[in-house]
Parts: sequence; C-alpha cells; structure tokens
Amino acid sequence: SIPVIQTIFYGGLIMGLLDKLFGTNTKSNAKSNTTKSTAPTQYNPSTHDNMVQAMNKYFEGKEEIDSKWSVISSLKHFNGERAAELEQLCFENLKDLYVMRKAQKQAKYDNSIPPHVAAYVRLVMLYEKQERYMDAVNMCAKAIRAGAIKDGSKGMMKGRLARLIKKVETTVPEDILNLLD
Repeated sequence: SIPVIQTIFYGGLIMGLLDKLFGTNTKSNAKSNTTKSTAPTQYNPSTHDNMVQAMNKYFEGKEEIDSKWSVISSLKHFNGERAAELEQLCFENLKDLYVMRKAQKQAKYDNSIPPHVAAYVRLVMLYEKQERYMDAVNMCAKAIRAGAIKDGSKGMMKGRLARLIKKVETTVPEDILNLLD
C-alpha cells in the first residue's frame, strides 16, 4: 500500500508542477466560478528535493516498522532486544514524520498528519503487549491529539483508548478521558 500512496502523491506533485509551469491543470472551485491551482505558489527545486527526501525516509521507516512488528508479533517477542529496536525505530519514524510535514509545508504542499501512523499504532500495541498500560494510554492519546486516529480497527484509536483505559490500574487524567467524547 505504501507504493500506492507514494504513486498518488508523486502523481499529484507532478500534476502540480505541470500546472505551475504550463497552467494546464486547474480545479473548479465549487463555491465560486474561480479556478484554483493545485500547484504550489512557487516551485523551488531545493525545497522540493528536501520534501521528497523527507517523505522517502518516513515511508521507508514505516515499512521497516511494519516488517519488524510482523516478526515480533509472530514470534511473540514483545520484550527484549527486538522490542527495544522496534520502540526506537517508532520514535525515529515519528521524528521523520514531523520532518516530512515541515518539508511539505516549506514546499507549500498539504502537510496534515496522515490518519494512520504506523509508529503510533505499533507503540500502543507493543506497550499493551508489555502490559505497560499507562504508556499505551498516553501514546494513544498523543496519536489522537495529533490527528492520527486510524489504527486498522473499527473503533479506531478512540476505541483502542477506551479499551486500554479499562486496563489501567491508576486514575487516568481528565484530559485523556475527554478525548473519548
């Protein structure tokens, strides 16, 4: 699925650049009769290259997280060296996500957070398997606050958070409980 996401993004990027260069690809604005360009307001090759590099690093990290999680989950090695490596990889990928978003913003492209961020999901799942329930609750809350609300389940991250809160043996802060509203 990652190559599809990258293909869609790069296709949109190319169309935006063509529009900027030739003014051929415009969208009609439904609220008015004006046309809206899909391209960034000013193309800068250096800024574009930085964005592409940041995106590649983020998506490569995401693929590595998914691969490592598959091995850990299959072998049920939720503690130890493999789990510690996954945890570190997830934190690095979250940093890469924010570097990517900053590069997208500088290139004048949509820099909103993806609704599904593997690093958040896998950290929450890892902490739950390690019975680190409050860490799982906190990471889940962080993901929801960031806008990464999808985790592949029907209840999404809010459903996961509700389930985790039931497992916590201490009082959960009110600001986290309010995320369920």
